[in-house]
Amino acid sequence: MAKLDPRLAPAYTVAEAARYLRIPLPTVRSWVVGRDYPRRSGTARFRPVVVTPRDSSHRLSFRNLVELAALRGMTNRIKSDGGLPVRFFPPVPNRPEGQSVMLDPTVAFGRSVLARLGVTTSVILARINAGEEPAAVAKDYGATHDEIMDALAYERAA
Repeated sequence: MAKLDPRLAPAYTVAEAARYLRIPLPTVRSWVVGRDYPRRSGTARFRPVVVTPRDSSHRLSFRNLVELAALRGMTNRIKSDGGLPVRFFPPVPNRPEGQSVMLDPTVAFGRSVLARLGVTTSVILARINAGEEPAAVAKDYGATHDEIMDALAYERAA
């Protein structure tokens, strides 16, 4: 009999996962078990987004914990109008919590921009690649040094 990889073994309850990851229990439960929600035409079902090991008690694996942490990170970077997402703040290398770069379908045709200014990150990269100093580019746009560095890091990581 093949030995189960411990990273895939059902080891954590939904409550434990919520506590370890500091995610509200109802959120983890929805992501793992799913939930019903009201609609004008009755009730609809939110299907689970995390696939647990084959275990009827919905115990989670270590891999599931990592998936939940990634989901939490992504949902913290998405702004919605109560329904559809309207703005997304992609992670920037070396500044995972920063939200200086955004994508918004109503700004710059959905291209990546500096959130505070609306200047596309590709324009900033092009100017730096053309030999301009970051301080001069920052001054032209009224950007901070960190915003310019975030735009460059984002563009260069792509």
